[in-house]
Amino acid sequence: KMGIDVDHKFEPSYVIPPKAKTVIKQLKARAKGAEVYLATDEDREGEAISWHLTQALGLDPKKTKRIVFHEITK
Repeated sequence: KMGIDVDHKFEPSYVIPPKAKTVIKQLKARAKGAEVYLATDEDREGEAISWHLTQALGLDPKKTKRIVFHEITK
């Protein structure tokens, strides 16, 4: 596969690595019926992490809460 669907506006195709499948399965089980908070940095990497978790866990973006960190110090 190319990683994109050229027939549907170049929609990306994401694959969960085999080594992460166990963790994703555990997170899905814990997220089921729970109020989920995604807490990441406000940069592009943090936004990407939250987006990927939403997709991988099948979370409803309208029901998922977000917390943004700007700096964490000791």
